[in-house]
Amino acid sequence: MPVILRGEPVTPCKLGILSEDTNKTISMAFRHQPMGVTVEDLSKEEIAALKVRGYGKFDHLVRVDPGGAVFPPEYRQLCEAYRSFAFRSDDVVVMSYPRSGSTWTREILWAMKHIDHLHLADLHHVNKRVFPVHYDTFSSYNEIDFSNFLEIPDNKDQGGEPSIMKLAAAATSPRIIASTMHFCHFHPDLLDSCKVVYVARNPKDVCLSSYLMYSRMGRFEGNLSAWTELFTGNSLIYGPYWQHLRQAWARRGHQNLHVMFYEDMKADILKELKRLNSFLETFLSDDQLLRIKEHTEFEKMKAREKKPFLKLVKPGGFYQGGQVGAWSSSASAELDDRMNAWIAANCGDLDLPPLYNMHKQ
Repeated sequence: MPVILRGEPVTPCKLGILSEDTNKTISMAFRHQPMGVTVEDLSKEEIAALKVRGYGKFDHLVRVDPGGAVFPPEYRQLCEAYRSFAFRSDDVVVMSYPRSGSTWTREILWAMKHIDHLHLADLHHVNKRVFPVHYDTFSSYNEIDFSNFLEIPDNKDQGGEPSIMKLAAAATSPRIIASTMHFCHFHPDLLDSCKVVYVARNPKDVCLSSYLMYSRMGRFEGNLSAWTELFTGNSLIYGPYWQHLRQAWARRGHQNLHVMFYEDMKADILKELKRLNSFLETFLSDDQLLRIKEHTEFEKMKAREKKPFLKLVKPGGFYQGGQVGAWSSSASAELDDRMNAWIAANCGDLDLPPLYNMHKQ
């Protein structure tokens, strides 16, 4: 029987039409699941303000409510497809805010589901082995090498129809689906349909990691202070950070949601693998979990990145080091104080682990 990387085509995707939601109160987005979404262009003044701060290669962006997330304009044609995407009971979905450890977790989940075929990771990029559906919104970005996603249909001649989503919808089960989008961008029955693994990371290191990546991509030309202003001001693509986290944290009691913290993974990955093993009911042995630990070590994953899927214009690579607390050696005392105040203002009502309480130290 041939090995299936992530499924074979069986059925086409069905897209539905959803009504617009008129409630645009961002702070309540994680508490009440809307019936639809609204998509509005950022004003010329907002785009100009982004360019002044160094976020200068975006001439057109949209804001999506509820949630307040900013996306490339392709999202307007894809929002209904995301909202009506049909998840299956044997799917595993990994969700996170960008630069929070999602690529590491994708590799872990794939390895847990393909323990006897780990050698395939040396032949195929992880994005050929899972379905990162959020990249459909970036079809016009020349920084992304879409050849890493198998034979994706050309978006440009199909009126913005989904591509990675179409591959996922036409694939046999089981599937691993990845997304850096918010919970509210999918159908409200997502957690009733399948298991979801959500990965969170301290916002300081997320901010630094995203700054380095966008700088290397040539999409940002300012300094860390200017980037932090955009990050904390909810002006970046995929933001706001706290709404992304709140929507997952509010659902943490659901039996189909497993929340992981990047810092816990770095501190004791075997412990976290055992927790995942129980949640996913993969019934792997301790020896097999040890193999997965070794398979997903940072240096091994970096070595497999023979053909990066991001085209970088500055030195460095997709894998930056993945260290906990890197922010402290990069940010000034004044910038750290600003970040601490922002964290304190946003997480006071959340029962988060101590790693989010650095502002109290």
